[in-house]
Amino acid sequence: MVAMPGPDFRLLFESSHGLALAVAPQAPFHVVAVTNAFADAIRMPRAAIVGRPLAEVRRELVDTEDSALFDSLDRAVASGESDAMGVVNHGRRHLRPINVPIVRDGTVAYLLHRFDDVTLVEDELRRTRAQLTDRKELEAFRDRAFEHVRGIVDIAEEAIVSIDEQSRIVLFNTSAERCFGYRAAEVVGGPVDILLPERYRQMHREQIAAFAAETTGLTVQKHSRTVLGLRKNGEEFPAEAAISRVTVDGHSLFNAVLRDVTEQQRLETEERFLVEAGATLLAEATGDETALAGLGRLIVERFADVFMVEFTSSEGPQSRLVVEAERQGTFGEHARRAQLKRSAEALMAKVRGDRQPVVVPDVTPGTQAPAPFLALPLLLHGELIGVMACIGRPGSRPYDERDVRLALRVADLAALAADNARLHQATRLAVLARDEIVGIVAHDLRSPLSTILLASRLLRRPGTEPERRSSRNVELIERSAARMNRLIEDLLDVVRVDSKSLTVKREKLATNELLREILDGHRTAATAAKLDLVLECATNLPPVCADRDRVLQIFDNLIANAMKFTRPGGRIVLGASPRESEVVFSVADTGMGITAESLPHVFDRFWQARREDRRGVGLGLPIVRGIVEAHGGRIWVESQAGTGTRFAFTLPRTPDA
Repeated sequence: MVAMPGPDFRLLFESSHGLALAVAPQAPFHVVAVTNAFADAIRMPRAAIVGRPLAEVRRELVDTEDSALFDSLDRAVASGESDAMGVVNHGRRHLRPINVPIVRDGTVAYLLHRFDDVTLVEDELRRTRAQLTDRKELEAFRDRAFEHVRGIVDIAEEAIVSIDEQSRIVLFNTSAERCFGYRAAEVVGGPVDILLPERYRQMHREQIAAFAAETTGLTVQKHSRTVLGLRKNGEEFPAEAAISRVTVDGHSLFNAVLRDVTEQQRLETEERFLVEAGATLLAEATGDETALAGLGRLIVERFADVFMVEFTSSEGPQSRLVVEAERQGTFGEHARRAQLKRSAEALMAKVRGDRQPVVVPDVTPGTQAPAPFLALPLLLHGELIGVMACIGRPGSRPYDERDVRLALRVADLAALAADNARLHQATRLAVLARDEIVGIVAHDLRSPLSTILLASRLLRRPGTEPERRSSRNVELIERSAARMNRLIEDLLDVVRVDSKSLTVKREKLATNELLREILDGHRTAATAAKLDLVLECATNLPPVCADRDRVLQIFDNLIANAMKFTRPGGRIVLGASPRESEVVFSVADTGMGITAESLPHVFDRFWQARREDRRGVGLGLPIVRGIVEAHGGRIWVESQAGTGTRFAFTLPRTPDA
């Protein structure tokens, strides 16, 4: 007699139709066997599943927290009884995980972690009904199943509403209460029309009738669409709806699973608006008012009645742009808008001061149609560059936190557009400055070069007195070359000043001795120009801590500047006086002076080159300012047209002075 082999329980387990895993009874509950159905559901080969912790494998099917899983497994091991967990979702299916202990010799040898499909409870009722003959038993089972379904429905995140063939509400879950604002007791038994905007109620009845008339032979039929719901407070909202019909004993129930997509659509609308706003601002490469006006039109079209943007500086508002919605130009409308803008300007001033957004439900209290208001600062790299404001349409809802967040993102775009305009302007000015520098340098180098060329030709020309002629021409060449060298040194000093790389070699300088040296060095040139050059200062001035050559360069420039603009017979006075921890030096003349319009530009590069008389390149005074500031000092100018000019600057005294 041949012994029959025993059943292969692993093969039987793996071939079963359910979604199940056999796991070790100790943490981390390694998988020891898996059904084909489970492996197919997660699309992984058995070899990639067996041996892994249960929590890892389970996450391939459903996304839930591990803590509840471990608690349930521990309870099953401790009690030796099955432990059911909360319902989870896998696609459109509702699954209830159950942990079943497999006991051998009084101890738990394995745990069976299976997923019961509870999606179609009515199908379960239909299959069970054939086995139940007692009506009371059937009704009791149905009641239990209904409560089971109700439990599943109540924990669902989606709003679930069921209606009968007369469009009466028979089920209204907890999420539906949150979504619509009604308690279940308020709506169950009532018409579903209460949940629909009035203009859609007739269409909904017709669609339900058509759905009920469909004869496909199926007990469950599904449709999906986007609908509009009506909350208890009267607010309409969009929702994605999956609508199914379940037929039992010839009676139909219509179940709607709704997901409120208000937030999703609002985010999509905001993102589309921001993309369009960014494109509008970038369309104008200069980022000027044309682009901002385009942004204003977008805002007025979608969110506001009036858009205002004001750019400011430390001195206050600089420019303002206003974009308004097109309306009937009645006298009352013009007066209303004028009042709105006056109120808005006052609130924008508050934003300038506080640098914080201002939100007001009604910018003009007392009017029949309230106008909400929102203003916020335009910040660039932490600096206030302006204020942006929106006045809502008459009677519109007040602006909320979401509106403020969106407006802040728009303000960032506007600030970047303003920065783009600034950079564009700076680039344009840099190009102009470059062209101007090239022109000025070319002009001022051409003159000494022409002199050198002329002197060189004269040296080659035959004639009398060659030694005298050669000496004179060599002097011309030397002076012209020196002039070119000074211009080049000035250009290099300007570069050093701009790059903050101008260096000074500080040493202790006797102030009175230094001033006498400066006076003696320029006396001959002043006498030749018929100018009186004098020194007026105390005889015991404290020493200064400065770079000798750079100080001489300062006085060379200031005295040369005074001599250029002082007529013969005029006077130039060198002065100095001690003050706290510094010495104040000055060069004053009785020349033509500087007009009030030109005074702010005295230290600008090439300023002299823009004057009609073109006396000098215009680099001396900017270099002087750079040298003074490199010493930690200050420089200023005092002048009136026709009364002369006084330049004054400070240098630090030596610590022991």
